[in-house]
Amino acid sequence: MRHLHLFNSILASATLLTGLTPSAPAYAFSISGFATSGAQMGGIKVTANYLDGGSQTATWNPTGAQAGGAFGAGWSLTQVGDTYEFPWTLSTNTGFAQKITSLIINAIPGNTFFDIVLAPEKTVGSGNGIPFTVLSGQSPDAYAYSTDISGAGNDLKGTLSLSWNSGFTGQLSFLADTDSGKVDAPIQAAVPEPTTIAGVVLAVTGLTRLRRRLRLS
Repeated sequence: MRHLHLFNSILASATLLTGLTPSAPAYAFSISGFATSGAQMGGIKVTANYLDGGSQTATWNPTGAQAGGAFGAGWSLTQVGDTYEFPWTLSTNTGFAQKITSLIINAIPGNTFFDIVLAPEKTVGSGNGIPFTVLSGQSPDAYAYSTDISGAGNDLKGTLSLSWNSGFTGQLSFLADTDSGKVDAPIQAAVPEPTTIAGVVLAVTGLTRLRRRLRLS
């Protein structure tokens, strides 16, 4: 009977944990434009993780009228023109000794976000988006969007991650639409509300106590 009670308690705690979802706080979210080019994404952080260990993070900078890029030691990610129409290019230099196992593009520091839904427009002012689409080169084995944008819909994400099981070298051309936030209302990542955080702490604490009781029984 005692073990049945403990089982029910564990089930209740697990239900609490799985029921928690991050919710965005009140925030004056605004979009300055949806025709974002490589020159407008300054500040984006691009991290290359290497197959044999180690990583490098490069900061995106404008390089021309509509061009920009992040340049690491032996690799680069660049883009020219409106990201709705024109591709990004990931390249490694000839003789590059490393292999990239994952590339993480954190757009939020550049007051930028990814618009991943083609149609219809889901967040007002964002226009239609373009999800990650390979045009040519070595496709990743997996990709994922993450980091919700505070005050926006689920069609807008702050991070795009690409991964290759055996590592990447060479060149990859892909589409991934981006939009820009206003200077006076920069993009922010959504965070759990205090009540949600308290719920997580409560659930974890309950599970910890139950584990101790099970060991003693």
